[in-house]
Amino acid sequence: MTFLCLDTETTNLLSTRLLPLDKQPEIIEFFGGVISPELDDPIQEGEWLIKPRLPISDEITKITGIDDAMVKDAPAFAQVAPQIKILIEGATCVIAHNASFDREMIDIEFERIGQKIAWPAVVCTVEQTIHLVGHRLTLTALYEYLFSERFPEAHRARNDVMALARCVRELWKRGEL
Repeated sequence: MTFLCLDTETTNLLSTRLLPLDKQPEIIEFFGGVISPELDDPIQEGEWLIKPRLPISDEITKITGIDDAMVKDAPAFAQVAPQIKILIEGATCVIAHNASFDREMIDIEFERIGQKIAWPAVVCTVEQTIHLVGHRLTLTALYEYLFSERFPEAHRARNDVMALARCVRELWKRGEL
């Protein structure tokens, strides 16, 4: 069995879907890795920095480390959309930490280019792990809970997915997923 673990970094948080598309945040980084509970390294992966239409705010740069210089030569979302679509639609299951956010952001980006994603089953590790401590855990807190250590460079898509994949393997081993 394999899963697609994914994460996005964005220009902002979602406030409401009632806003027009041009007022919605944009994806500036995507990483997806097909993982197996039995293997440490991804079987397949896709990783892109993505150039947004508007400049990246200082606040987002402070959180993610991604700035305008890093994305100045990056492709627009429309250019990487076909590969992202193949990854997602080819998966039997997508796993993300706060999956509703990542899914909504990806849906918004596809809506901007006049396309839709056919999502497979989606598992949210935020929702699936509430029972462990009685409240929602950030990915950093879940990782610390499971392994008694922090993971480096949180809020970069690849690092978050690699930490998530390790959490998924551990939760699978414990029978929690």
